[in-house]
Amino acid sequence: MKKLVLVICAALILFSAFHLSAQDSEKDKLYAKSTFISRVFTHELGYLVYYLKGDLSVGKLYLPYDWFKSRTGHGEITFDNHQSYPYFVAMYQNGKVKKIKLFLQSNDYHTSWGRLNASNADVKDQFETPFENLLIEY
Repeated sequence: MKKLVLVICAALILFSAFHLSAQDSEKDKLYAKSTFISRVFTHELGYLVYYLKGDLSVGKLYLPYDWFKSRTGHGEITFDNHQSYPYFVAMYQNGKVKKIKLFLQSNDYHTSWGRLNASNADVKDQFETPFENLLIEY
């Protein structure tokens, strides 16, 4: 009887350890969320992206050029004339944005493109936000 109780306790301990490790691996998974872009403005420091939220209101993202300079950086950009462009995909891990991918029209004269005035000081401050503090409201 004592051996049976020990075997059952050992089995419970092993099962709970396996269950906890499975939960940890769930937290490390990447999740993607894609969102339509209504307009992209270029600035000397980066892109100002206007995107559509779930309630059809417009959100803003200030994305510095530095985030897109290398494949190992915080972002990637793909330019094409596909009819589904422009949109972005935010990759999440542990509840935080891990990477952002922009899919933009390659034609500069497309209606989704615009230019910001370089002298706007308020905008310059927005481009200095660290990637770790990037918050996308859906």
